[in-house]
Amino acid sequence: MRKNHFSVANAAIDPVSVAAQRFAVKLRGTRLKVVLSDSLPRLQELSTSPCFTGALQSPVTLGQHGEMSLCVHTARIYQFAQWGDPSVSVLDCRYHTWREAPSFPVKLLTRHATVVDKKIYVAGRYQHGNSLSNLSYVLDTETQIWDPLPPVPCTADNNDVFGTACIDGKFHAVASSGLDAAYNSKQVKWDRLRSEMGKYVYGNSYCVIGNVLCSACRGNFRWYDYEAHVWRDLNGLVGLPELSHEHEIRLADYGGNMVVFWKQYLHSMTKIWCAEVSLERRRQSCEIWGKVEWLDHVLTLPVKADLIKVLALTV
Repeated sequence: MRKNHFSVANAAIDPVSVAAQRFAVKLRGTRLKVVLSDSLPRLQELSTSPCFTGALQSPVTLGQHGEMSLCVHTARIYQFAQWGDPSVSVLDCRYHTWREAPSFPVKLLTRHATVVDKKIYVAGRYQHGNSLSNLSYVLDTETQIWDPLPPVPCTADNNDVFGTACIDGKFHAVASSGLDAAYNSKQVKWDRLRSEMGKYVYGNSYCVIGNVLCSACRGNFRWYDYEAHVWRDLNGLVGLPELSHEHEIRLADYGGNMVVFWKQYLHSMTKIWCAEVSLERRRQSCEIWGKVEWLDHVLTLPVKADLIKVLALTV
């Protein structure tokens, strides 16, 4: 039986610019880095809400790798380049300093990273000649050594790994065609799964909260029922506006609560909105209900910007 832990957390917020055209928003205690892309190397004024107050800080530059995969271990952001670039960079958010981590052992076309038990698991597409396969490696954050994992079982031309997650202490690689795999580190093997998990695991619009996979794909909030192997609607959410894929909804686990970020274009401006949602599991009815604890506009940019990803750090 899977354990699901939902709790409430309150904090104050202050923004930090992250960027070569990117920005971040930081919370006290647990910090949320909100990565955006636009043409300005600065962060605009951050408005206040009942839970959030703000103060500008110095910008921090993200590496120039174009498309990239980002994941967090404690107070460090690991940045993995894509399209055959094996470089790995690490940003220490306590001191705003960069260092280079050991390069990825092979050149992958795409890389998706997830942290499990102080180790960073990465899966992605590998091309050898005209053949394609899915490979996976694990980085020990203490020894800084990469080790290969057994071949990912969902390997075929039409089964590209396009998402990863940590569920039940296992590294899940989500592939197309309803074929997923979970890596069992104790048995050193992959368990092949046939599920609908990948149906709504899209881009950065999903995250695991309290051991439950949640998604806001196309503006619809859902959670994945592992026992029934189906996606179910997340009930409640009274107060959230009607959203679509155009709002670039991004989710993150904030102390057991779900934080929801989305963008709103107004003429030549971009407004960033945030809501904190507490979750309640009702086992008798097999439902999860969300209650909007607060919702507010937290940032305005004087240009059009893209909302890339939300990262939760512990400092």
